[in-house]
Amino acid sequence: MKRYVINTTALLHSWTYDRDWDPSTVLAPVTRALSSLSSLQTLILSIKGQPHRVAHQPLPALHSFKNLHRFAVACCDDLPRLYCEREITPVIEASPALTEFSVQNLRAPTFNRIVRECVSLQRFFNTAKPGLQTLELELVPLPSPGLRDTLPSTLRQLSVSTPPGSRGVDFDWKALWSSLRETRTELSALRVSGSERAMDDMFQYLLTYTGLHKLEIIGLQMDQQQEEDELEETFWGKIVPHVRGTLATLAFTSIYEGNWCYGPSAAAALSQCASIKDLTVSVSMVSTSWADALLSQARNDRRVEFSRLAEPCGSPVNCGALVLCSLEIPLEKLVLKPTRVAAARAADIHHLNSRTRPKDSPHLRRALQQRQQTVNGIEDVLLGMRAPTECAMNWPLTVVVHSLPRLCRRQDANRVVYYERGE
Repeated sequence: MKRYVINTTALLHSWTYDRDWDPSTVLAPVTRALSSLSSLQTLILSIKGQPHRVAHQPLPALHSFKNLHRFAVACCDDLPRLYCEREITPVIEASPALTEFSVQNLRAPTFNRIVRECVSLQRFFNTAKPGLQTLELELVPLPSPGLRDTLPSTLRQLSVSTPPGSRGVDFDWKALWSSLRETRTELSALRVSGSERAMDDMFQYLLTYTGLHKLEIIGLQMDQQQEEDELEETFWGKIVPHVRGTLATLAFTSIYEGNWCYGPSAAAALSQCASIKDLTVSVSMVSTSWADALLSQARNDRRVEFSRLAEPCGSPVNCGALVLCSLEIPLEKLVLKPTRVAAARAADIHHLNSRTRPKDSPHLRRALQQRQQTVNGIEDVLLGMRAPTECAMNWPLTVVVHSLPRLCRRQDANRVVYYERGE
């Protein structure tokens, strides 16, 4: 058994421990074998199983690992405080060359996620000061005290996620952005979800430097529609033009329909971004006059054929066609995210604030059905488009509607069309 474990662990890139299926007897031999590998520089641990049982079952002992360059821990439940302090922190302290660190807490798809156990980033690093370049935090506390001294100015890639408005976790988004600004940290990649109450602070930070290559703002869910509309003006009017020279990946998704979705403002700003290859946008109803003018120009000037357009022209199902016809830049990948109706915002925010789950109802089922119909409609419109090769050079190689990469571009008899993956 010992020889088998050692020979196997020497080939491991990551380790998934399922508390419900893996016997606890494998923990000690596997961790001993892994930690004894002097050449091991990467440790990726995923702890899976039923939520709310982590504290009552044994977990992998990590304190013997050292000299790691990349260290990642993902847990389906709230990481116990003692486990963070006794097993994770010692690894960081024993890895002075650590450049990538990731903690994904409460990964299980539970509705009411509240962080009570997992320690803050400051506690993880305690006395250690590695020159981190990549940091990923999901539902990890980040209070203000000591934050500026914890974040290294060497940081280049940052991914941070909390529930909307950091509900259920002690996370000071304003302090994060001010600390990055004060330490003059220049990120090349930034992914955020949950910064609704400090979006202005984030925008101010992004305007302090150039060189951003990747920007992802995921699942924006402000309490009020007016708040989102005001942010949209800054985002499309200042932020995107500021990073237009270097931005290669951009994602901006909102939960609800509104000005954040792809429309005239987004099209105008993105036309300046010549380097973008991957684009993710939210979609909803747009101005019919703008859509009609855009589609008419595509027919007349680029000889684009549409066989499945919906009425009116500004319908959400036409959004894929509108993106293809309005962008002047060649994309490799386009992701389209349908949104919820604005009228759903008040009820959703109420459930977030009261930590309750919406009850099943005909209205909820109908909303889900309508969303799927929108997804199917977007795909149908794209499958019904075709254009001469020279007029469709900018069309993305792959289009993802909602979550599945189903549509691919191909050339067919001097014309460009889309087909469903798998055909």
